[in-house]
Amino acid sequence: MICAHRETTAETLEAHLDVALKTIASERDAAIISRIWGLDGNGGASLQAIAVGLGLTRERIRQVGERAFQKLKLDRTLTAMIANVMQFTTEHMPATVAEIEAKLRQLKMISGRLGLTSVMIAAEAFKIDVPFAATPVGTDSIVHDARIPSLRPLKSAARVLTARHGAMQVREVMRRAAIADRRLGRLDLAGVVLPCCEGFRWLDESSGWFFLLSTSGNHILQQIRKVLSVVDEIAVADLKDAVRRDHKTFRLELPDTVFYELCRQTPWLSVEGQMIRSRIAIPSNHALSKTERGLSSMLRDAGTALSPSYIVSRCAAYKINPGTVLQDLLFSSIIRKYGHARYGLVGLPQERIISKERWQG
Repeated sequence: MICAHRETTAETLEAHLDVALKTIASERDAAIISRIWGLDGNGGASLQAIAVGLGLTRERIRQVGERAFQKLKLDRTLTAMIANVMQFTTEHMPATVAEIEAKLRQLKMISGRLGLTSVMIAAEAFKIDVPFAATPVGTDSIVHDARIPSLRPLKSAARVLTARHGAMQVREVMRRAAIADRRLGRLDLAGVVLPCCEGFRWLDESSGWFFLLSTSGNHILQQIRKVLSVVDEIAVADLKDAVRRDHKTFRLELPDTVFYELCRQTPWLSVEGQMIRSRIAIPSNHALSKTERGLSSMLRDAGTALSPSYIVSRCAAYKINPGTVLQDLLFSSIIRKYGHARYGLVGLPQERIISKERWQG
């Protein structure tokens, strides 16, 4: 019977293996086993790589390894130590491989020469149950229930939702991923996987808000780019209101603090107090649609807010399709409604809003 792991062990797995190998194999064969298992501190090597390095055939390396494995299987202490690492890992998943290995080192169950992946390989060779898998995510790997075939739905949900909504809460990602596999709808798993995704940034960890800086097509950032292509700077509150005018984000429910943090953590934005500006020039022909460019020119020339009927009457002069201009007046983030049925560019000073059109083109 295999004993449960203790708080500390008198001997690490690597130390026991070093001694065991000296008793069952020649110095060369022990070196081969050390390379296969990664006891040399360089991680496990393939049979082919070892064969090339030693000038032997791959089959010869396999035979040496198999013979040593058969002898090592008779070592009940070694078997128990490997099983204890598997048990400990099972009890502490989900977690990153780095976190598990750090705890194992702290308890002196391993010294660090053997990585968790190498111990998993040894466990499988010893016919010890390995009820977990280690799946690469970003720069780390996540240890999770082996019955979960893939973490991809969780990562995909995070990318899709943050691109569509700009930022998202972990619980919404879990709900989306659980459609593909209900076992992915666990907070402990999502809380480990998502921070390992490329470009992950917490916006408010206590409430689970985050975004992915590396995700292209972030809709909120696209709207912010539009706004900052027509104004040099804007107050955070006004920017949020502008972004919410877009038909895809008009139900934007980001808390003010989360929106502020999103702007603060976006590299190309500069936040000073409650004012936001772009660190880089944003050409309007890159950020705006054709209709928005025409509207921007018209309203900038007017220098004030105009009525929809007047704007429609000037469409031809600015090569604007009159069939789409009203939709942009209602939903474009660069437009703001001033007073009763008058529309101008965001950030228009109050003193420049007049009660009737004085501009004659």
